[in-house]
Amino acid sequence: MRKNISVKELWAKISIRRKTEFKAVGEKAEHDWHMILSVFTLLVVVSLAVNLYIFVKVHEGKIFTRDIESESAPSLIDKLSLENEIEHFEERKARFEALRANPPAFPDPSL
Repeated sequence: MRKNISVKELWAKISIRRKTEFKAVGEKAEHDWHMILSVFTLLVVVSLAVNLYIFVKVHEGKIFTRDIESESAPSLIDKLSLENEIEHFEERKARFEALRANPPAFPDPSL
């Protein structure tokens, strides 16, 4: 049969006992795990709070906003350079196709 545990008894099992003297790290495993889990929980809660705050402010448009003055964005691509590159790759393709059609005759060095 299960024994009913009161909230006071449960809290006494979970909480660090204040009456005992401080033990060094590594001396008592239960204390170490309790501290690790407490710090982790605190970090998760703080992280969630900060991320929620940032989300709400971005959604309201109060932070990370940008005013767009001009309707047309400046051209990020230099058309002349792009045409030169396209021409360069077309020349390479033509040379490759010529070499594929007429492979050079090299003597076999293993013979």
